[in-house]
Amino acid sequence: MAHARYRYNLALAALVALVAEDERGAELQRRRRRWWVRPWIARRPIYGQYEQLMNELQRESPADFKSFLRLEPDLFFELVQRVGPRIEKSAK
Repeated sequence: MAHARYRYNLALAALVALVAEDERGAELQRRRRRWWVRPWIARRPIYGQYEQLMNELQRESPADFKSFLRLEPDLFFELVQRVGPRIEKSAK
């Protein structure tokens, strides 16, 4: 009886280990396949790079705007107003 119980416990432990290993493998496989992109990044090829990006960042995600440019939106646009006329290409 003790030998049968030992074999049962051994088989049960092996089964639990296999299930746990299979779950870990499935979790790793899910992680590798996951692809996540912020919506404003995904739209860049469709609508253009710079103008659309600046408008979307300012409107949708001010925190990402600051992270992208390292400036608050208000300060960035103030700098553009001050410096813009001096650095624009002149029409000849």
